[in-house]
Amino acid sequence: MRTFCKVTMLLALVALIATPALAQQGKKKRRGKRAPRTPLTQLTKQLKTLDLTAEQKEKAEKILKDVKEKVTELAAKGKITPEQHKAMAEARKNGQAKGLKGPALRKSTMEAAGLTKDQQKSMQELQKFMRELRTKIVKELQLTPEQVKKAKLGGRQGGHKGRKKKNG
Repeated sequence: MRTFCKVTMLLALVALIATPALAQQGKKKRRGKRAPRTPLTQLTKQLKTLDLTAEQKEKAEKILKDVKEKVTELAAKGKITPEQHKAMAEARKNGQAKGLKGPALRKSTMEAAGLTKDQQKSMQELQKFMRELRTKIVKELQLTPEQVKKAKLGGRQGGHKGRKKKNG
């Protein structure tokens, strides 16, 4: 009888210790397949951060609906693989650490990622289109400067403050 009690107590102790450990393992967050992140979804997310009127929301939805096909076409034209995206992010960090900026940084990033000329061209076309789209949205929705800044729709803020003007 004593042996039975000892074994039962031992099993209860093991169960007490093992339960929290197993519960910790089950808490790991598992991300399923997320929807692909496109420039259009990012823009939609930025617009949702603003307190838009019903009229502005309607205009924004119409604009985004009209350009969805064009953005999808441009994004698919020079499809960049996830490995290339990672290589670009790493190369951008390294280039910034070396002090590269602007076109030099962009060129080194694209070369390090191994993008083809077609991929580079389509990426530049998409970026140009998205810049124009942001400008159009700001104008059509008549966003205030505060809203533009909050949604980060204005692109480069402040221009080239560090440049010196040439005296002619």
